[in-house]
Amino acid sequence: MLRALGVGGAMALASQRKNLKAYQQAGGKLIVIDPRRTDLAEMADIHLQVRPGSDGALAYGLLNVIIAEKLYDADFVAQWCRGFEELSAAVRDFTPEKVAALTWLEPEQIVAAARMFATNSPAHIPFGLGVAELGKATNAAVFGKTYLRAITGNLDAHGGAKFADAPTSTRYIEELHWDKLIDHPLRTRDSISADRWPIASIKGLQTYRKAMEKVHPQGIGPTIYNIVVAPSAIPGAILDGDPYPVKAWILQGGNPLVSLGDARRLHAALMSDELELSVNMDHWMTPCSELADYVLPATDGLERPLVNNMWGFADSFTAAKRIVEPSYERRDDYQLWRELGNRLGQQGYWPDSLEEWYDWVLEPTGTTHAELAERDLPWLMATPQYKRYETTGFATASGKVELSSDLLASLGYAPIPACEEPAWSPESTPELAGEFPLVLTTGNSLKWYYRSQHKHLAKMRKQHPYAQLTLHPDTAAELGVIEDQMVWVETPMGRVRQVAKLDPAIHPRVVHADSHMWYPEREAEGDAHYGVWESNINAILPDGEGFSDYAGDCYMRGLICRIYPVGETQVEAAE
Repeated sequence: MLRALGVGGAMALASQRKNLKAYQQAGGKLIVIDPRRTDLAEMADIHLQVRPGSDGALAYGLLNVIIAEKLYDADFVAQWCRGFEELSAAVRDFTPEKVAALTWLEPEQIVAAARMFATNSPAHIPFGLGVAELGKATNAAVFGKTYLRAITGNLDAHGGAKFADAPTSTRYIEELHWDKLIDHPLRTRDSISADRWPIASIKGLQTYRKAMEKVHPQGIGPTIYNIVVAPSAIPGAILDGDPYPVKAWILQGGNPLVSLGDARRLHAALMSDELELSVNMDHWMTPCSELADYVLPATDGLERPLVNNMWGFADSFTAAKRIVEPSYERRDDYQLWRELGNRLGQQGYWPDSLEEWYDWVLEPTGTTHAELAERDLPWLMATPQYKRYETTGFATASGKVELSSDLLASLGYAPIPACEEPAWSPESTPELAGEFPLVLTTGNSLKWYYRSQHKHLAKMRKQHPYAQLTLHPDTAAELGVIEDQMVWVETPMGRVRQVAKLDPAIHPRVVHADSHMWYPEREAEGDAHYGVWESNINAILPDGEGFSDYAGDCYMRGLICRIYPVGETQVEAAE
């Protein structure tokens, strides 16, 4: 079992540890890839303490060993894969010795991990966001995980990389085709991502749907991610009208000034006269809502009903009912879009309430939302299926796993991504790294918060009142930094303040900065609210072309920085 090719490595809960322990006692293997020695890493058969940003090199190095030693599933590759020779050539130079130098590992560790993964079947590499935030280094890391799953025969296998069951038991997929109902001249435009990140475009969606027609008659699989635009494209569209002007912004339940990269440029876009309408719908006032023209109060979790379908990844649904009626003028998200849709001529498409819409979606299952929510176990789940490709083939023109992808090539990408370094790293910018010698990663889940949420809650803030910079005690000693001291975290874009926390479990050459931090008690400084520039690491992380990945995602891990004391020693807990 391969835990993750990434730097995320969440702390294992007691139940997870118990299950993993039983799994290992039954002969299962656990590989953890993380620059920190977490609880999960302590349990691992192999812990690879990689340099953040080198995940793609590690993936290609594992592939190199598996192919060179013929540990791959030869039958599956021969029957179901296309482009194996091209992939072999692409990873040929990623020897254990070369990859060890790039990842800060030992060659023996890389060989051992490759052998363990390839010879213990079934094997699973889980989905995770860690490798999706490495900027240019994301490409090889994400596709490398896919290649590892494929050539070892673990695709759609029981215990391996099972494909999700398309949510066909309901009208969910039918709802995803609403884009075809919108008849407006603006639909002749592609998304603002199209020129730079074509996979995040209408053309990309159409290409995906055409491929999915081979395995699903409605031409869409169990995912919604192909419908979103690249976040890196938004500020330029507002400020520069590139590729065309964006004049209105509706934000629901988001706080992008503390969750997206190059936050100051986004702030400039939100403050610009070029943005004619800004609407924010949320539970709390946030840095973004303070900049909005209109702030709409949203219902909380007890005031709205729920149908959860696992982000569209599976044919499983769970339901919960509304416990209390909304207070004051709070509305759920559906009501906003329903009223806007009706005003734009979509009468008849939108049921009157969210419960009624859920009933419409669930009608093919023979149950209503209320009936499902009242069950002791309010779940609808499809019977798992495996190796469906044996009947349908894969969702490609050839019907095989295209290790060298014609689909990517049709969108202007390399059919096999080159293994690139992050835009800032000891390898790609050695002179700059001389000035900023520590590798910076961000975004680890914090125990007391969920991303930017819960900052208003005094009990949570008391436990974690201020943004923290985690570094190794030896590194801190070299820098003259002590526990709980205020330090500057500086990148080539600027600096922010965080509190030093010493942790011997982190790699000595790596530091971790808290992200998503803001302080509701802070007064506004000019047009900046809630201390958004005080500790917000995303204000000094680059974004956009030359920095983001193939889909325009933000670059938040595998960066460089330097650390030095501010001079203050202690931060008081929030009252």
